[in-house]
Amino acid sequence: MSMDDAAQKQHPLHLPEVLFQVALYLDAKDVLACSLVSRTSHSAFEPYVWRNLHIGVHPSQHTTLRHQDPFARFISIKTQVSNNQGQSQLSEGSQPSEDDLLQVLHRASPWIRSLSIHKHYSTYQLNFNGRCTMLESLSIEGPPLDDQFDTAYWDNCKTLVRKNSANLRSLTMMSWGRSYRGRKLPKWSPLSECVQHKNLRSLRIQGGSFRDKQWASYWKIFEDLESLTLEFIHLPPPPSIANEFPRLRTLVLHQLRTEPLRQLDWIIRLCPMLQTLEWTLEPTTHFPVEFTHYFVGLTWPELGSISIKGHRDYMSHEDYISILKATQRPFRVLDLKIQSQPQDLFDMLRQSHFKTLTKVDLFSAVAIPQCVQEVLESCPLLEHITAKVITAQDITNGRPWVCIGLKEFKVMINMGFGRMKLDRGAKRPKFTESEQGLCHAVFEQLGRLEQLHVLDLRRHYWFTDMRAYFPLPLELRLGLGQLSRLEDIEVIGFHGSQDLRMTDVEWMLQTWRYLTAVYGDQLSSKRSGTFENEYVRNHKLASVLNSRGVRFQKHEDDTKTRGLVGSWARLLYDTESESEGEVEE
Repeated sequence: MSMDDAAQKQHPLHLPEVLFQVALYLDAKDVLACSLVSRTSHSAFEPYVWRNLHIGVHPSQHTTLRHQDPFARFISIKTQVSNNQGQSQLSEGSQPSEDDLLQVLHRASPWIRSLSIHKHYSTYQLNFNGRCTMLESLSIEGPPLDDQFDTAYWDNCKTLVRKNSANLRSLTMMSWGRSYRGRKLPKWSPLSECVQHKNLRSLRIQGGSFRDKQWASYWKIFEDLESLTLEFIHLPPPPSIANEFPRLRTLVLHQLRTEPLRQLDWIIRLCPMLQTLEWTLEPTTHFPVEFTHYFVGLTWPELGSISIKGHRDYMSHEDYISILKATQRPFRVLDLKIQSQPQDLFDMLRQSHFKTLTKVDLFSAVAIPQCVQEVLESCPLLEHITAKVITAQDITNGRPWVCIGLKEFKVMINMGFGRMKLDRGAKRPKFTESEQGLCHAVFEQLGRLEQLHVLDLRRHYWFTDMRAYFPLPLELRLGLGQLSRLEDIEVIGFHGSQDLRMTDVEWMLQTWRYLTAVYGDQLSSKRSGTFENEYVRNHKLASVLNSRGVRFQKHEDDTKTRGLVGSWARLLYDTESESEGEVEE
């Protein structure tokens, strides 16, 4: 058979150019599996295996990064190269040494397009021997975590940034201060290598400060950015000749060590094309009323997403109404700190903004009846909702929710059953048929939110009469199985004690493969003969979840990330009584 005949009979999936296109529809786990099929598939898929690499990133952030880029891969220099499911990429043999891992990185470095290094257990892990030259996105945390601080780390940083400065479109620098553990750091910043190039479009700087001599050149970089994030830094005055930022669309300022009014005048005011503003002030500062004046004066005609929080005082209702009236377009996000949200403000949001809102915080709107249900059934683009409480009666009596793309649901669901007591000798609380039917109806509504990542049913404030509130029980016998289509669930939060059986927990672990955290919010009260006293302080649930790689801690870990909070819950291994006395006549 001739070569032409062989080429005609070659299967399309054996052609590298076809495999390249197939890889675009896969995630990191599938790409890795395909790269091990044959030599042809290996050469086609391996560039995608190493396309987006994260070193030392905390496991709680893995799922978030995976949703942002399906090719995201995670490495810990102390352990082993792993794919995004935590499985070993190397074979079943012995654990690879650090040298072996670095050799793998050096060989794969030409294919890396996005690189983030957040824990420097080895000062040499940045040494790619000059082969990593095609980076488009780079994130580097500051000095190494060990005490072996030497110039090799800085030399490797400089080499990596200089080799890629002409291609970089996104740069993140964290913890780049002037000193580290009492030592003065060299006067060098990765940003200084990008001054001569005009290709950066996204910049994030966390910690440290700007040196006066470099500030004018950095300002030139800001003028070409589309996204800028500044966190925990001191902001110097603008240079003598300070132009506006005509391309900047997204601006995030988080607890800058500069007065809010100066932040407003020096940075925010100079962004005429701003579309998204996330501004977190320090707790001791006040809300600058000048922001309202600038907004009403149409300083930012394209601004459709505003989040301003952290300040100690509240925004006045007059300023809030002025912003709603002056906006040139419907808001996607309007997260402002006001003491309460009266009916007139809620009505203005409903009339003009419900169809475009992607994030709603109704934490101060508890006095408005059925407001949470109205948002859920009227905002089709909603992705995040936070509120104090919604009742099961509102859910069942209202219309179906239209926010099918909801990703975060942070609302306590009050079933209205009141405080339940255990009969003598009973192992589980009893529910009437109507109560069971109400639980099933609530789970049916939640089951439609197939893109949900966070389901937080925790109580976020203190009720006046706690006896009037009963949280949604997370039990299979009451309808938990209707959440089986929520395959992307990462975090589950529940209020108070839960009568979780081993079958309930196993179902969660098998159904929600991305589950990383289960948490609660309080230690149940100890009252004799009540439901709480029977189920308090049992640690079996924590041990089972931790053994399966799901975090279950006693206290909130970090409010910036999705908090990993512990809970007190009862886990029963005996299932003999699961079918006994579940319905009370």
